[in-house]
Amino acid sequence: MLEKMTTETLSSDIETTDEERNGKKVRGIFDAINRTHDANILNDYLSEEMVFRNPSTKETDKAGMIGFHTMLFSAFPDFTYQLERVITKNNTVFVETTLTGTQSREFLGFPPSEKEINVPAAVVIDFQDGRVKNWSLYFDIRTMMRQLGFARQDV
Repeated sequence: MLEKMTTETLSSDIETTDEERNGKKVRGIFDAINRTHDANILNDYLSEEMVFRNPSTKETDKAGMIGFHTMLFSAFPDFTYQLERVITKNNTVFVETTLTGTQSREFLGFPPSEKEINVPAAVVIDFQDGRVKNWSLYFDIRTMMRQLGFARQDV
């Protein structure tokens, strides 16, 4: 006699791949930091020896990544990563996103502008043993500075 199987039973029997787990984890990371604006929440996801890269800090470590996001959340209290696409391949997750927010406090030594940013960005995240090993954030800081009124518009 066949037993009736529920959706819950079926889904629990299906193995989740590393790619699926990593993609969900990345969405969870961005959701958590967008929701809380607490850069320390990143400690839950980053390996101790992780490397962080972006145009303003160059290459740094876990503390540098947390410091960068603390500075962003301070300067742009409404800052968000608006995810457009998340693509996973093996242990790497590619994210197409837009950086948004209003600069209401000092940013990189520049006074508050009260202007909004809307800057396309890409993030490449590598996982090792379920934690973030490398996080590379690519965005055009010149475009961001133009939007804030701190760089010439014609350059």
